[in-house]
Amino acid sequence: MLRDTFDENTPPTDDPEYISSLAAAIFKAMQSGDDDAVWLMQGWLFAYDPYWQPPQMCMLHNFAGNVEMYGFLDSVGSGPVEARVSKNSTMVGVGMSMEGIEQNPVAYDLMSEMAFQHNKIDVMVV
Repeated sequence: MLRDTFDENTPPTDDPEYISSLAAAIFKAMQSGDDDAVWLMQGWLFAYDPYWQPPQMCMLHNFAGNVEMYGFLDSVGSGPVEARVSKNSTMVGVGMSMEGIEQNPVAYDLMSEMAFQHNKIDVMVV
């Protein structure tokens, strides 16, 4: 399940007990519907706020559905692997912030593929 509790919002308090109790209540509700529930959270939402500093590899490719063919495919083909094998990495997967996806399927297809890659992909090979 994907639950972004503070989607582009700052919590009303930075008290760890409040944040912890809120997270516990949400997860308990998730488990009431599925004993094997897994909580996935896109931490990029909090990158602008100094309170939130989670390490992750997530692609936010487009804002507001702008129609253009662009994408840093070399970064997409190497960044997830570099992050996963970097010193002290705890990364276990990749994510995508799916906003305005109807404009460049190549970028989204490549990022989806990176979840299964152990080596960088040279996107310049023709």
